[in-house]
Amino acid sequence: GQWLKCKVIGEGSKPGTFDVMLRGNVGTKRQTVPSVPAGALRRPLETMEKSDGVLLFWAVTSKPATMDLVTKNINHLRSTYQGKADVFLLHIDDKAEWLERSEEWYNSSVQFSGEYKLPKQLYASASMLYAADYYPPQVRLGKLTLPQVVSKRDYRWIWMVDEDIDFSTTDLDRLFGDADRSGSLIVAPSVKFEDPATDVKAATKMYAPGCSAVDSMCFIHVPKPICQYRYVN
Repeated sequence: GQWLKCKVIGEGSKPGTFDVMLRGNVGTKRQTVPSVPAGALRRPLETMEKSDGVLLFWAVTSKPATMDLVTKNINHLRSTYQGKADVFLLHIDDKAEWLERSEEWYNSSVQFSGEYKLPKQLYASASMLYAADYYPPQVRLGKLTLPQVVSKRDYRWIWMVDEDIDFSTTDLDRLFGDADRSGSLIVAPSVKFEDPATDVKAATKMYAPGCSAVDSMCFIHVPKPICQYRYVN
């Protein structure tokens, strides 16, 4: 057998039992299990800091435009999101530029940081939306650096954010709420691209090599207003 992650939501109808909520599998909702014996439950490790929050992870450069956008996103997160949220910035060129800009803001807004020198030729492919393969550098960097954080904290979600994504007008409470309601283990928000050449939103813009207008996989990111969330392979 294996231990399943659950949340105690109340005392059970029988003495010495508890009602718990389990996360659903893909395509199913979370389910409530009533009257689970206390002996069948195990507390999290004492070394784990309790948290039901979210962690936002960026692999960032020190380009002025990047610092402007990421700062704007983090400020939006702090001013609007009602839940607990931590920020991890992994600097792939120069952390010092960020500190020179505003060390006070950095220390108050960023909980975790690190430095990992990434060759310049890989900067573009560090963006998951531009990646030409299914395992872009940013994912590798996350796998390399995140374990040291998640071993001590129990996050509901870890969001790997591209440095060029602007979510400063996004309702983050609704975003993470929809993610919870989906019952999925892996979730991604739909996105709209902006064409830098024309400054016109282009939801159908294709970046992956070999894409064509008839390839539905090229448009998997496109928002569908009639859907609260949808399942994809």
